Amino acid sequence: MRRFRSGATPPEVPLSRELHSGLIVRYFEEVWNQGRVGVLDELLHPDYVNHTPAQAGLPTGIGGLKRIVALLRADSSDMRVQVVDEIHDGDRVAVRCIHRGKLDGILFGIAPTGRRLEVEQVHILRFREGRILEHWWPIALATDDGAKEGSPDSEPLSVQGPPSSMGQHASESPYNLTKLLRQYLRGAFQSGAPEMRAAARQMGIGSRTLQRRLNQAGTTFSQEVDAARRELACQYVLEPDRPFREIAVRLGFVDIGSFFRAFRRWTQTSPRQFRMRSVPPAVAQDSELSPAS
Repeated sequence: MRRFRSGATPPEVPLSRELHSGLIVRYFEEVWNQGRVGVLDELLHPDYVNHTPAQAGLPTGIGGLKRIVALLRADSSDMRVQVVDEIHDGDRVAVRCIHRGKLDGILFGIAPTGRRLEVEQVHILRFREGRILEHWWPIALATDDGAKEGSPDSEPLSVQGPPSSMGQHASESPYNLTKLLRQYLRGAFQSGAPEMRAAARQMGIGSRTLQRRLNQAGTTFSQEVDAARRELACQYVLEPDRPFREIAVRLGFVDIGSFFRAFRRWTQTSPRQFRMRSVPPAVAQDSELSPAS
């Protein structure tokens, strides 16, 4: 029998294929299909890193993944994930799966169409100590007619540069324009209700041109504003220490009641229920009273 020096740590015993597969089943069924993002604290290693977070600006740790799950589930109703293949190699597993749902919001820069959406993904997961440590997940999107429609923001566009540089990106395609507009809107709400003229000026194009290109992309300025506000609302609600009243002010609502009504329209649940369902109960307390759900 091999002996170890006193106080020495024995080498980690490789996890079995069955244990890896069990974690993968829980990850996709409980987190993605049921929306129980609190389970991620159990499934993910404390040092978890998401190398391809699917949306620019989100943290690469556990908190960032919780936001991604909540946002994607809000933008695609009836989302279901089917695991179709696994390839195991030591502490790494490649998982091929298919996400299916209805495109209700802006998903990876694609405007809401109400059409059925199919997302084929290849996740590469690395495990340590019985949890997921690292995560890569490049994706491809297809609608019900099989046409490819987009991909994650591999080269995020910045809205901080001068209008001329923004206009150069905005003129390339309706897809790039909707991505750029959405990024602009994320920082525009605290100054009041976003206006099309101001958005177009920031992009270095005319408001009529902006309206025409949004129509070509199958959306409108008001739909983009609503989608950006919904995305931020879901993100803020998942921050357990952020009061709901502050969120309402940040998103430009006239009062907290208007925010609660809009949030229920977006997610079919109240902000409090959304937070309690997605954040561990110990940290999901909010000092404000919300309207009865």
